[in-house]
Amino acid sequence: MVRSLSIALLSLSLVAVTILSPNGSGPSAGALSRPSDVTGFVLPFGGTLRFEYLAPTEVVDLSERNAPIGRARADEIAAAMGFSASDVMTNEQYIQFVTGRGVGGDESLAVLLGQSVGLFINNNGMPLYSNVNGEIVATVLSSFGLMVDPAGMLQSLANESSPSKQVNIDLAPGGYMGDWCRANGCSSTIRALYESAYAEEVIYGYASQQASEPAQLVTNEKNGVSTQIGMSMIPSIWLVNFILLYALNPNYAALMPSNWAGIPSEVSAAIWANGGQVPYAAFASQLPKYEENLSVIPTSTELNRPGATAVDSAGNVYIADSGNNLVLKVAPNGTLSVIAGGGVTSPLSTVVATDAQLDGPRGVAVDSAGNVYIADSGNNLVLKVAPNGTLSVIAGGGVTSPLSSGPATQMQLSNPGGVAVDSSGNVYIADTGNGFIEEVDVASGNLYVLAGGGAMTPQQSQAATNWQDHFGLGLSIRLNAPEGIAVDSTGIIYFAATGDNVVARLISGIFSVVAGGGTNPPGVRGAATSAALDGPGGVAIGPAGALYIADTGNNVVQQIGRRVIEPKPVAPAFTG
Repeated sequence: MVRSLSIALLSLSLVAVTILSPNGSGPSAGALSRPSDVTGFVLPFGGTLRFEYLAPTEVVDLSERNAPIGRARADEIAAAMGFSASDVMTNEQYIQFVTGRGVGGDESLAVLLGQSVGLFINNNGMPLYSNVNGEIVATVLSSFGLMVDPAGMLQSLANESSPSKQVNIDLAPGGYMGDWCRANGCSSTIRALYESAYAEEVIYGYASQQASEPAQLVTNEKNGVSTQIGMSMIPSIWLVNFILLYALNPNYAALMPSNWAGIPSEVSAAIWANGGQVPYAAFASQLPKYEENLSVIPTSTELNRPGATAVDSAGNVYIADSGNNLVLKVAPNGTLSVIAGGGVTSPLSTVVATDAQLDGPRGVAVDSAGNVYIADSGNNLVLKVAPNGTLSVIAGGGVTSPLSSGPATQMQLSNPGGVAVDSSGNVYIADTGNGFIEEVDVASGNLYVLAGGGAMTPQQSQAATNWQDHFGLGLSIRLNAPEGIAVDSTGIIYFAATGDNVVARLISGIFSVVAGGGTNPPGVRGAATSAALDGPGGVAIGPAGALYIADTGNNVVQQIGRRVIEPKPVAPAFTG
């Protein structure tokens, strides 16, 4: 039934596309219906008229460009499209799906999916890192519907070589996603997609892509002004991508761009004239420049190998006092207390946190309920201390390799150096000795390796110019003693690959270096990926999303600061 419906939709798409007649400079508006009064897009680009109002509108203020829609708006759009938050994949299903696990899992398709997610959420806090003429450059161009590929080529997200174009068939509910969900307990997600606006929008989306080859740019004529944008920001495509991403992970759907912006005419003309791709370096001056600079945070005292602390919503500070085998709590009034350690009993044999004999705790985290999580490094455990002082083991204590996946307490951790927890209670571990980044799903208690165990170093991935290596799964990377780890409010993971001298990010299973790998010493202001970190031991995320790095070997704390530089009118250097 599901597969036959998918074939029917595809057949309708092929019928719809016969009315279109693209030419060398863009799709011919004369063969299409008039621009919509809502958005300025002709059909099929505008999609279904009754859902068109849900799609992004044109940027009015520069602050709207590349800004995410936010979770509240994402929930509203999904509900209006007829998709309930109760029908999304579970966290564990999502982990398995995006890492190629589960019954019928396919790692090669998982890579395409993860790469596409990174493109869809390329907002002002989530840049792409591309190799542009040997330099790692951060770019944010999602509102234009553009991106820079690993080799530094500027193009539409729907370009033929883009993962988000290739993944379309795999994500279609009648394809790989449908087969996987039926085999792994999320058939209700597929059913809900077919009952939502997806079934209508996908017809227009398919026809839109066929109408805009090879450049995959679309003309908008709102208020009589003609401008072009990349395919990913037109209503029919944006809504299809949105609802699919929402079904996988609503937090990621909330990061999609809220408004579209017209591409500078010189840039769009060059993309059309050159088969859909042009060198980004030749047109960078025509587009907003996104910078992520690393700077040292001034302190009143010289630091000596800064380590792990955590702060709860009440202002209590928790300290992993590794040398004394304790975890301490400092109240806002300065009162100091021991919350774990100081005893003589193995953590595996007691439920009273202060009776436990910790061994070099190196990581600490706290959730919104006041539960404290400890990376008890010497005991090869991750522990949880409830507000009433009850101790429990979250992970470790077993003999099974974490690569096997399964119950976290059956896994054999090795000197875990960092721990973090997200808003849902899922726990993230920097398993230092094993060289893994892991997640413990709170609902099932199962542990999954998200990064590590591969063959490629972070620096090799950073320097690569192909999709597979530059934006590959974290499981393809060989990590050297990762320690600090943090997770933001949307589930994006940051960690310090200490022995590799870099800080990295995981989005939907895809690995990227965000700081380190360069030669700039501390104090030299420049791109974060041009910095020479020295054994970074910790990372933290500030309230506004700023990333802080304990650059341990350099004895400094550094911050990644972000800014956007608007283009100045200059002639492009590329002539084709």
